[in-house]
Amino acid sequence: EKQIGVARVIRDGSGQDCEFAIVIADEWQGRGLGRRLIEALIGEARQAGYRSMWGLAFAHNTRMLALGRVLGFEVEQEPGDATVRRLVRRL
Repeated sequence: EKQIGVARVIRDGSGQDCEFAIVIADEWQGRGLGRRLIEALIGEARQAGYRSMWGLAFAHNTRMLALGRVLGFEVEQEPGDATVRRLVRRL
């Protein structure tokens, strides 16, 4: 067996919002797996009753930022770090 992707949702300190994280193996990127995993995370976060979901991505990761926008995330500057963007979506 070989792990090709990992996705998770973790309750943040507010208890009402959650952070998501996703990693896809390089050779599996661009095949729609990331989109399917994030869509599943959105569904799980809604079912758990979270009001919003957020995650961080490097500013140069244009494919992730574009996918986030397609899936309804707003892309914001991460305060204090010009190399990182915050993706936020209300649920």
